[in-house]
Amino acid sequence: IYYRIPKESKIVGTEGTGDSPVASPDGTKIEIPPDALLEPTKIFIKVVPTEELTKPIYTPHSLIRLIGVARDFGPSGLVFNRPVTITLPYTDADLDVDKDGQPDFQEDKLYIFFWDGGEWIKVGAKSRDQENNLVTAEVNHFTIFALAEDLSPEIEQLKVFLTHNPFKVGEPTAFI
Repeated sequence: IYYRIPKESKIVGTEGTGDSPVASPDGTKIEIPPDALLEPTKIFIKVVPTEELTKPIYTPHSLIRLIGVARDFGPSGLVFNRPVTITLPYTDADLDVDKDGQPDFQEDKLYIFFWDGGEWIKVGAKSRDQENNLVTAEVNHFTIFALAEDLSPEIEQLKVFLTHNPFKVGEPTAFI
């Protein structure tokens, strides 16, 4: 028996996907707005088998844990002129790995991450639909994306220091 990895594809023009995104039956989808592409491009979604997925090293102190199955959105490396929206699904079984009836992952801590070739980088979560088990985010490029629980502490205060470059004493600075 030969297992064929599921793959969805569609040619998308400069007008974007409109009301018909590139979508897989499991709920994975890509919505491309008008003018995000410079020319018609074959867009695809491919499942990345778990055994081929580079996972963050898990320790009791690790801050992210991948869940479910990753997706390769392609063509890999494609950069968009406008942000595109990707949606990744998960199942209740993904949340309850040890099958004890208690979730091992917190749904409100699920985010989309991408693989940059060396590590998993957090994209974020524009929305979480916990009823339908979907997480959505905007991205500007294609690569491998996966869902992960992020237990990093929230930023309490962000300090930004801004000045002219080069700084001259007596000149005001402004944040615009």
